[in-house]
Amino acid sequence: MSKNLSKEEIQDIQDRICELIYRAESFLKWSNQLLSIYEKERDSLQNHIKKQYKFYKNPITKCIILHQVLYFQEAVIDLHTLFERKGRPTEISFKYYFTNTEKSNLVKEIDKIRKEYKTAHLDKFRNRLFAHKQVDAAGDPFTGFFNPIKKEHIEKACLIVDKLRSLTNRYFNCASNNYFEGYYKPGFEILYKTCETAFKKQNPLV
Repeated sequence: MSKNLSKEEIQDIQDRICELIYRAESFLKWSNQLLSIYEKERDSLQNHIKKQYKFYKNPITKCIILHQVLYFQEAVIDLHTLFERKGRPTEISFKYYFTNTEKSNLVKEIDKIRKEYKTAHLDKFRNRLFAHKQVDAAGDPFTGFFNPIKKEHIEKACLIVDKLRSLTNRYFNCASNNYFEGYYKPGFEILYKTCETAFKKQNPLV
């Protein structure tokens, strides 16, 4: 692929890359907030078997886990797109950007972050569970939303996103504010408040 993009086209690629980073950042943040609700209610059970049963069967619990997993899934898919490695890249990725622009120090810095992405095994979430449902990893698809994604995985993904944000702030001419979150946050807050309020009103643990 020749390096024949105009300044306007290069700016457009930068904007799209930043948009994906903002999207991943938002969904990770919301996934973590939903996990907090889940853990708060779960930890209040104090190993009471009857209450645990009611908690896990509660529709609100199922709703929280469903969205929490899906949000993490979206964030990982966004990161995988950004780190595309195809010889002829076609996705909104750093590889596509570097193929069409002059190389810079950003290339080496992105390669370091890509290695951290693989070390954190986030690529395995995408390749073996989310995108392809491999037999040796995914298990019964029905159980895919029984448990939330653990905080340690969210935190690792957040570190990757934070580093990408820092780099693009230095190298790209993108808006510094996460306008994706600003636009969709009211929609998420409806879900969050609904789940939070429902736990209190239904008092499912009694």
